[in-house]
Amino acid sequence: MAHARHKIHDLHVRNKTVTTTEAPRRIGEIYIIEKQIRGKLADWRKRVRQEHSSLLLDNFEVWQRTRLLKISTQSDTINTINYMLNQWQALVYYYEDDIVEIDNNIAENVLRDIALGRKKFMFLGSDSCVERTAAMYSLIVDAKLSGIDSKAYLRQLVTHFADHQINRIDELLP
Repeated sequence: MAHARHKIHDLHVRNKTVTTTEAPRRIGEIYIIEKQIRGKLADWRKRVRQEHSSLLLDNFEVWQRTRLLKISTQSDTINTINYMLNQWQALVYYYEDDIVEIDNNIAENVLRDIALGRKKFMFLGSDSCVERTAAMYSLIVDAKLSGIDSKAYLRQLVTHFADHQINRIDELLP
């Protein structure tokens, strides 16, 4: 959904119209619901989505199809609406699933650091060094996403790792 929102926003910046104003507003209403339920229990998220998002998504789809009939086939707006409608099943997939987020911004934000460090990671040395670095990076990111201070977590991990039973290693995860 973030990509669709971004496409319509870019279009709005270039050429403000009724359509490029209304579409982001409608998407924004959907995001407000998602913001309120982020991090909540899965069954509760699904119930809230069914009660509140369902009508918004249905109305947004109908509104887009109606707009297609009213705007020029030569406009960039029609291409953006067609993109959203062609991707509709992917855009609303999150609605059917109680765990999936509305967009993948969280993952993209995490991966941004990896992309920025890509050149530095090329010179880690051996394959085993790369594997250890990837494991450490995964632990650090997982700790951050879990709301845990990653430095304190690693300090605790290093302190207790050697004495911990291997068959209970999952207890050390964030």
